[in-house]
Amino acid sequence: MRIPFDTLFGAAKMGASSLHEGAAPVRVAVLVDAGASRQQAAWLREALVPQTVTALVRVAALDDGDPEIKPDTDLAIVLAGTSGRLEAAVRSVLIAGVPCMVVAESAVAAPFACGDAPMLGLVTSQDRTAMLQGIARWVVARSDKRIAFAAAFPFMRIAAAARAVRSASLTNMATGALVFVPGADFPAMTLVQAGMLLELASIFGKPIRPERAYELAALGCCALAFRAAARAACGALPRWSFAIKALVAGAGTLGVGRALVAFYERDFDYAPLNEFIGGAFARIRDIAVPDPVPTV
Repeated sequence: MRIPFDTLFGAAKMGASSLHEGAAPVRVAVLVDAGASRQQAAWLREALVPQTVTALVRVAALDDGDPEIKPDTDLAIVLAGTSGRLEAAVRSVLIAGVPCMVVAESAVAAPFACGDAPMLGLVTSQDRTAMLQGIARWVVARSDKRIAFAAAFPFMRIAAAARAVRSASLTNMATGALVFVPGADFPAMTLVQAGMLLELASIFGKPIRPERAYELAALGCCALAFRAAARAACGALPRWSFAIKALVAGAGTLGVGRALVAFYERDFDYAPLNEFIGGAFARIRDIAVPDPVPTV
């Protein structure tokens, strides 16, 4: 069975390109209909505070004319109200080629938006968490700027991270099941996991610095541990080796991904660790290389 180089290359390229995609410009238009829920408007106002300098949110009220949608707009969020202008406004947004998410308290307010459409979504919820999760899942599933959206708006990060971890886990599961060349699967799987790490770092707004080496080293240790476990299990059950390798690869990548997500959410500070390691190296250097004795 041939090694799925195209899939692996795509995963590695995704991880490397995520560094650039996280800084991509993001433009969001928020259109508020007359009579829209003040509570939903407040939730959106709190959630759509950009965390990156390349993100911009434009807010406007729906009036009698067509809404003004600038050409650089990546997403339009329309708060449904009672003016009767909602459907015409959404149609104008879609004609402009901009993905549109309608937010309403009930589907009755936007019956034309019901159903799964590539460019039109609908979230109906009176709960803040459910509303934001619905918006995040829809944007992450359909936008080619999901990393930039997640970096700019924290409420989208879990949905974007889950997609990245799931993609890497499925890729490594397929690699474990299909690659029969001894030793060929290990570097391929590690490469996919490294790409996942870079993508998650970009999603959570973590700049690439030398301290990322700690995370890469930990990832490499985990990969070695999973490889040893898979070999031991395959040795005990050789007939089920393909299933064991697939299970260990997929579950291991999933576990590493979830651990990284939890780690990035806590925003670990490397300064104390760097200071400790620097001091330890300095003491070892002083012991190994004593100061020269001055000559008279």
